[in-house]
Amino acid sequence: MNLPIIINNKTEVLKYLEIFSSEILPNYEKMRNFDFGENSKNYVSRLSPVIVRKIITEEMITKYILKIHSFKKIEKFLHELFWRSYWKGFLEHHPIIYLSYYRDLERLSMQKKTVKYKRAIMGETNILCFDHWMKELISSGYLHNHSRMWFASIWIFTLELPWQLGAELFMTNLFDADFASNTLSWRWVAGLHTKGKHYIAFPENIKKYTGGKFYPKDQLNTRPLPLLAEDDLELVPFKLIESKKIKKISCLLIHENDLSLDTDLEFDFIIIQKSPNNNQIRSQHVFNYILSCLNETYLSVKRKYPSKVITFDWLEEENLSKILIKNNIKNIHLKYPYQNLLKYQLESFLKKCSVDFYYTYTNWDKLVLPHCSKGFFKLKKEIPSIIKKVI
Repeated sequence: MNLPIIINNKTEVLKYLEIFSSEILPNYEKMRNFDFGENSKNYVSRLSPVIVRKIITEEMITKYILKIHSFKKIEKFLHELFWRSYWKGFLEHHPIIYLSYYRDLERLSMQKKTVKYKRAIMGETNILCFDHWMKELISSGYLHNHSRMWFASIWIFTLELPWQLGAELFMTNLFDADFASNTLSWRWVAGLHTKGKHYIAFPENIKKYTGGKFYPKDQLNTRPLPLLAEDDLELVPFKLIESKKIKKISCLLIHENDLSLDTDLEFDFIIIQKSPNNNQIRSQHVFNYILSCLNETYLSVKRKYPSKVITFDWLEEENLSKILIKNNIKNIHLKYPYQNLLKYQLESFLKKCSVDFYYTYTNWDKLVLPHCSKGFFKLKKEIPSIIKKVI
């Protein structure tokens, strides 16, 4: 059974998590790299769209599955959960990657007019597996993780297209697109994350893990050199700054990157983002999915706190400012949205509303992010002790 992309609420996700834990997870480590083309035959979780929106969190999943399985039996899946958090943490310690990525997109924009780029995004490269994955990505908003790696490797080393444009393509079309995981995974394939270590798509590997469906023999560059980084990444130690104590009327803001409503704060009002971040270019089906997640969250919160809910849209700074003043709201607390376009859009929006805002962090953030400044191994060593503290 696979997770329908249309799941946008915690109740349905928890039902699916129960099925995944019993039917798929026991075979995850052995079978996770196989992409048979039909999601019902693949042994992957497909939970990432709801994890990205924090409809369900890494900590919630960890607690649930460890009640059913031993750590040793599902260690590989747990490592994959921590990889997601690792990417976010690494980007927080190296924010220059965020800035350089968007500068690069601007610089590379003319390459979108080339025949090579146009053929690639239309799925007309004559590399059957790549063209299939391109059409699957555009039509479904999904690709198996192993296929994403093959896709990125072919894009970079065989088609010789800029990795930044490939990362942008994924950000636009994937239901589970997350800036940190997506950008840093593309850099990893290119050999920019771990210097000199790149990911090569081999025809035999593709043949094996697609069950013989694809075999691009003699079509791929299997001896490429890793890309060279232009500059060493500056390390900017990320500090989790705790929010200040609430002095007056408290207000919680819920945004598209955290729909969990997981907070210990006492609040008088809840402000909910009404529509998806309009600075991020998205396909229509991805936009509609995020909108449905926001709508579902609004309805859920409204049922629970009928007199406390306020919504906002990105062009309504003046209207929101009036509401804040009328209700004497001078402090807003919100979950830290991590390095991405939403973070800067939220900060700009709230400053225009002339309101003080403070970020809050989950227990998972506090335990994981400090160990993400270097390679994954630094975090991996801490996983057993972190798990002991959360379960």
